[in-house]
Amino acid sequence: GADAEAPPLSPFGGEQGALIWVQYMRFLRRTADAGHARQLFLRARKWQQSSPATAAGAHPGGTRKCTGWQLYAAAARMEWNADRGSAAIAKKIFELGMEDARLVKDPDFIMAYHSFLVDAGDADNARAVCERGLAEPENSGCERLWHMYAAFEYEQGELAAASEVERRMQAALAAASSAQPVSPAPALHLALLKYGFG
Repeated sequence: GADAEAPPLSPFGGEQGALIWVQYMRFLRRTADAGHARQLFLRARKWQQSSPATAAGAHPGGTRKCTGWQLYAAAARMEWNADRGSAAIAKKIFELGMEDARLVKDPDFIMAYHSFLVDAGDADNARAVCERGLAEPENSGCERLWHMYAAFEYEQGELAAASEVERRMQAALAAASSAQPVSPAPALHLALLKYGFG
């Protein structure tokens, strides 16, 4: 039954295990109903929270075991695709992920949540998710998160907000790479973020 104990998926790593759960949820969405898929997500979440394959969480520098963030992103997107009139359920799923100390430190999860909020037209919360992710010490010098935030502000924010994010990004990335020689590449990338098509 749907409330049975989640299978251990012991032969699989975190990413492979998450993929299996996601494909199973999609299968139930197609062949059963939303209720069955939601119950399976709860089982998958138990696996994600207890599996050794996802236990390591995120580490500085982007080297980490898979945290299982794909479960939350896939479940939220399925809810959003089923009812584009309301993003409430999808947001609740992502917020469940934000309660997990490993996921809030995982840049991939933060980027997935931010992308969803942008697609849903929720700029204020998209901005807030960037701030919440970057507030984690492990993410403070994460180039991918800063570039995502800067690109978002260049496209949707006010000039003052974009300039402030740019200033903070440059300071954070400089601090994170203080032991490395300065190169022109960051300035070039910044220009591409600012003047690109997104």
